Amino acid sequence: MLIRVSPYMTLEVQHLTRRGEVYQLYMRVPVDLVSKYGTKFIRQSLKTKDQREALQKLKPLVAHYQAEWDRLRADDRSIPAAISTDARELAKLLAENEGAADFLFEPRRVAYAQQSADPEDTYHNADPSAYLKPEEAQAIKLLEDGALDKPFLSDALGLYLKLHQKGSETKFRQGIQREWKRLIAHCGDIPCESLSRPQARSFVDQLLRTGLKTTSVRRTLRAINAVLNMAFQELEIDKSHPFRLLKIAGEGADASPAKVPSMGQLKSLAAALETKESTTAIIAAIMLETGPRIAEISGLRVSDVVLDAEIPHLRIAPNEWRDLKTASSRREVPLVGLSLKAAHKAVKQAGDGVALFPTYARSRGNDSASAAVNKLLKPYGITSHSFRHSLKDRLREAGCTEDIRDAIQGHANGSIAETYGKGHTLKTMRQWLVKAKVT
Repeated sequence: MLIRVSPYMTLEVQHLTRRGEVYQLYMRVPVDLVSKYGTKFIRQSLKTKDQREALQKLKPLVAHYQAEWDRLRADDRSIPAAISTDARELAKLLAENEGAADFLFEPRRVAYAQQSADPEDTYHNADPSAYLKPEEAQAIKLLEDGALDKPFLSDALGLYLKLHQKGSETKFRQGIQREWKRLIAHCGDIPCESLSRPQARSFVDQLLRTGLKTTSVRRTLRAINAVLNMAFQELEIDKSHPFRLLKIAGEGADASPAKVPSMGQLKSLAAALETKESTTAIIAAIMLETGPRIAEISGLRVSDVVLDAEIPHLRIAPNEWRDLKTASSRREVPLVGLSLKAAHKAVKQAGDGVALFPTYARSRGNDSASAAVNKLLKPYGITSHSFRHSLKDRLREAGCTEDIRDAIQGHANGSIAETYGKGHTLKTMRQWLVKAKVT
């Protein structure tokens, strides 16, 4: 399909077409795989009339089918994901309605046998895939193998969320469900024990084809491994699951170095932020001197900002709209310099409210906060996470020891001794933050 990107430029985009005003994916199935799909073409609505949105949706779908084709060629037992999922639903219906399979499929079995040289032998011995659609043949196989009584991938996820200590937390559930949905979209909702190594490898290939960096792919694999480890253990599946110890080609080689602003950049930015009253600017200003994760600031309650103490500080703790990344993330952090001034602004603007920043006091509000702050910082060539790296560097240059740096930024410390007692005091942390402050 030709896409006009400007009055002077037109691009040809493969696998994109339109039905009426709605964009569609349109791909020709490789000749050697037509029998597994039961069709020569794949058409799938992108459910949008917007050209830009259609192009964004197209890339991961194309990557999905290309990776699936690689897998189907590598593993003769595999079937397309969509057919696998449809087959399970059909098998359930057939199992619930006695005689339905014979009513639907017997006429086709008989007709196919009668066209052969030996009708009786063909009737009794022909593979159902010869006269049924791929999803129908797979449904019959599931019933014959008794596979409906075995745990499927969707069952493994349900078990994991039921048994995991964070399984009831919305953000945790959504994160795991998002990664698991990717897996089922790739290989279908199949029995756990049917999951194969070729499927695991082609899943990684698909993620890489969509443009994900290897660090993001590894994050997805960690989530999938966690679910499978529990499922294979609890369901007593007597084999190693195929995602175990899976390698990612070129892992880490595509990582971009963290963007750490210079002191000159920070001073220029601080001067600009000090004059602004927007929520986004105030969040950035608080982060500049304290170096937290953005969710730790955007999700604060007003009561978490303690300004009337001898040492003004933030209390970073879980609340109803956001959790913390780790147990060591719960802490108190002194406010100094620009961050202290910004905290006063934030409390004043919040008034009698509960949330310090009401706009972001919701599930996944930190994602919106991150996008807004990063947009503000884009002219400086940095992101909100740059403040975290910058403070660590400034503290290190000031001579601050690792354990105090970890206490300030909420990193887990490797020393068991550091977990005893009350930890480092606000006074100690403030001394180092004053030495490292920008303003």
